[in-house]
Amino acid sequence: KTTTTQTRPEATLLLKRLFNGSTMVTWTRVVVLIAVSGTSQAQNAFPSDMNHHFFPENVDEETNPCNIPPFQDPELQWTPEGAQCDNVMDDILNDKESIQALAEAYAPFLYFHPRERFTMSSVDRTFVDPSKGKVYLDLNGLEVFSPTLDQNALLASTRDRNHVMHSHKFFFERNATADYLLGDQFTDEGRSRAPIYYKPFDSGNGTLTINYFMYYTWNGPANVVVLTSINQKLQVTRLTVPPFGVHEGDWEAFSVTVCKNSEPSQPLALTYRQHGFGQVLDCTVGECTFHRESETHPVGFVARGSHAVYPFSAKEIVTSEVFPIEFFFNLQGVLITDRTAYAGRNGTYRYFEPNITNIVRLAEQDDIPANVSSSEYWGAFGGRWGSTEDIVATLNGTAANCMDNETLDHVPCPTQLNNSVFHEVLVMLGVENSSEALLNSARDIRHFFRQAFPYSAQGPFGPASNAFYSQYRIPGNAQLWSLPSSSSNMTAESYCEALLVPIDPEKFISDIEVIPLSKNVLGILCMCIFFTILNIIYFLTKRNQDVRAVLLTDEEGRYQQPGRETRRWVFLHAWIYTIAYVITVIGALLFFVGYTALTDLLEQTFTSINFNAVELMFLVLGLFILMIDSVLLIILWLRTEDLWRRINTTYFEIVGDEDSRPRFDPFEKRCCYSTEAVDVVYLTTFALLLVSLILAVIMVIVAIFNIGFAYAFGQICDDTSGAIDGVCFRWDALGIEDVRCGSEFEEFCNAWNRKEMSATLWGAFIVICGHFYLIASGGMVALSNRSVKRALLLYPKHEDYLKFLEKLDSASIGRSFKASQPGAAVVLSPTKNTAESAKENEEENATPSRHNTVSDFFSNLFGGRSAESQFADEGG
Repeated sequence: KTTTTQTRPEATLLLKRLFNGSTMVTWTRVVVLIAVSGTSQAQNAFPSDMNHHFFPENVDEETNPCNIPPFQDPELQWTPEGAQCDNVMDDILNDKESIQALAEAYAPFLYFHPRERFTMSSVDRTFVDPSKGKVYLDLNGLEVFSPTLDQNALLASTRDRNHVMHSHKFFFERNATADYLLGDQFTDEGRSRAPIYYKPFDSGNGTLTINYFMYYTWNGPANVVVLTSINQKLQVTRLTVPPFGVHEGDWEAFSVTVCKNSEPSQPLALTYRQHGFGQVLDCTVGECTFHRESETHPVGFVARGSHAVYPFSAKEIVTSEVFPIEFFFNLQGVLITDRTAYAGRNGTYRYFEPNITNIVRLAEQDDIPANVSSSEYWGAFGGRWGSTEDIVATLNGTAANCMDNETLDHVPCPTQLNNSVFHEVLVMLGVENSSEALLNSARDIRHFFRQAFPYSAQGPFGPASNAFYSQYRIPGNAQLWSLPSSSSNMTAESYCEALLVPIDPEKFISDIEVIPLSKNVLGILCMCIFFTILNIIYFLTKRNQDVRAVLLTDEEGRYQQPGRETRRWVFLHAWIYTIAYVITVIGALLFFVGYTALTDLLEQTFTSINFNAVELMFLVLGLFILMIDSVLLIILWLRTEDLWRRINTTYFEIVGDEDSRPRFDPFEKRCCYSTEAVDVVYLTTFALLLVSLILAVIMVIVAIFNIGFAYAFGQICDDTSGAIDGVCFRWDALGIEDVRCGSEFEEFCNAWNRKEMSATLWGAFIVICGHFYLIASGGMVALSNRSVKRALLLYPKHEDYLKFLEKLDSASIGRSFKASQPGAAVVLSPTKNTAESAKENEEENATPSRHNTVSDFFSNLFGGRSAESQFADEGG
């Protein structure tokens, strides 16, 4: 039996992104999904030459300088449900010899970074001497569960009924010697001495999945790239940052899915998992990479330090970005990366090559401890594999280690003198110290780093604790795609190019002048004015982003009478202004209710100051502001209603309905209304509205000062009351009279803790917010009036519209006559199927839309350009 497989467009795109710079995998959990077909024809139903074949000698062709993990839509990813398998062997999982042969046939070739220190290891290396470790339980406080690293203790932590519910609370700690943490290392030929472990399971629909797990005794520090712009030149600094990412023990995985059959053939799919995310590659459409001429052995590239396995080699793979520090204008980004370059400067490389001795099957959970030796009890351990951090300073150092652009050799890091921004980043990460208190206080940026890398100490859980251990799971996307600036169509090329654009510091940095205390009020006023202007500029820019027709048409192009939809957007900003006006009035009422109570209290307490005069001044200012807002409200509604009438009048003039038009005559045809006078009043009140905002800010500043004084005075008073009961005070020096001691003093103190104090502060805040929206909506009403009036001038006259209707009616009669002819048939294109041709004929004979009737017709009247295009050019 043979089948036909079509290449999906998204699969071709993914292949291009994989090998042109746009994919990444972070954890060294590479899950290889292998599906072997039932017969030789079914197994080779897809062409074997579609997939990529990796030859390690071609270093320049196989290694990208910069890459990112691709975005993968879960709905488009390959799953076992889409597999087609014949002659399925349902009992193959019980055939240990066949499973072992398949595991050896599909095991991956893994290539390691030339600077990798913590190499792959056998699990026996950890447990060969139980006296060199301990088992701990961290439940209600840390306690030693076993004084030795005994595998019976590991089994008891998971299987004992007293601990089974808390097995994840266990962890072991191994004496971290340099020889132990460096792993099994490599032979002189560059081959890894360590084995890898596998777990097969039934993944459904006749498929078999084999998970391959790799063990490391130590995980290295995180890889970081710091981008800075110094003197308008870009500086890229690559480094490792201990202790971020450092922990004892590291389990990674890689998997393959095949049809359940004993004969190896090209896999159906490979799944790469890293740092909690990953990718699924569909081998049936050419997305996979195999070793040299092999059709069954996939290739993985192991990242330095983190041991994440990727389907490609790259010098830098950006997995996430640290939260940006916007007040450092010379800092362009702090990136968390993985490095999977595999060849040294002399072209040599180190790798894992599968054979019959280094592919070891994990013991089944049900067989532990019944059918396996005690040396395999570690397979049932449900806790964490390691916790020590004693070796961090010994092997990784305490300072950042910088690397060259090829990520192959260590180089000196930039000094504070030649790159102060880089030094500031290290201070915030806690790697270096600074004499500046502000920088030391900014070290909370480390919390953002910990989202992508653990902050030392805790090791991972074992293979059996993974959700994909015995069932098929699709991995998620990398952290990079969770950023607000990311989009699903972002490519590695566009992302990496954006990183290389330096920032001109002259546009941002200027001499900073510390404002003295006496100028604080002036500084606040300037800041409010700045935000007001910024708000106006925003709305002036926003108006050009949404161009719409003033008069709507039906499907044939005939104008329709303005209805609810048109009225809604015409009156939109007037309603926004009205709502903001009501909110401002409510805020003003809250302000004066609270401020009146406050000034009354101040007047009663401090007789040396006339607070009633201050209250009267604020009342006059408030009434002035309210009057300006109210006048502008009336003017805006008049202008908006007049605009609505003009739109309707234009419509009736176009269609020739002279009987309905008088009902919508503009206000200027009536008595006591002048458009020019209304415009002058509007401009004046709008300018005064800006002044009223400044006055409102002054009111807020004074109110905050008074409220702060009252609150502080009340707190001191409350702390004193009762603590020195029975002592009388004389406050004459402060102007406070009639307050002596005892109950009188307590009543005086309680008077300062009234709800009206908070109402004053909230009212002032609401007034400020309301005025910002009053200014914005008031400006938008004026812009809408001007734009719509310009647009109305571009609409056709009644005579031209009648010509259009005659042309439209004649075209409709011609189509009706043609359709009524006997024997008329739909002509189908010989190169297209019936459905496609019928659809095209239907679209060709359809009723003309607005875009090919009224717009095209009147474009001749305007020199070949439509009314809408001229409307847009006019700023509408």
